[in-house]
Amino acid sequence: MAVDHNDFISQPRRAEIQPEFSHIIECVVTNLTRCFPKLIHSLYVYGSVAEGRAEVGKSDLDMTVIFKYEPDQTIKEQFATVSLFLKKQSRYQ
Repeated sequence: MAVDHNDFISQPRRAEIQPEFSHIIECVVTNLTRCFPKLIHSLYVYGSVAEGRAEVGKSDLDMTVIFKYEPDQTIKEQFATVSLFLKKQSRYQ
């Protein structure tokens, strides 16, 4: 995640995200927003995937999740479970 000259979070142009990585991004966004519809404020992709220079089999997906409020322990545990599931799923994409 980077900031622009006004210190706002910059957003990559959709065209910069390589097709090889767009499916996993969509999978992560869909699963997180479905599992935590009232908790997720926004999701930001950064690093090599956002910059269009990721390498298949080498690069990972860097993503920051912004919550609307501080999740309690139960939600943190659920989030960790979903996160682990998504990591395992991405190995088979």
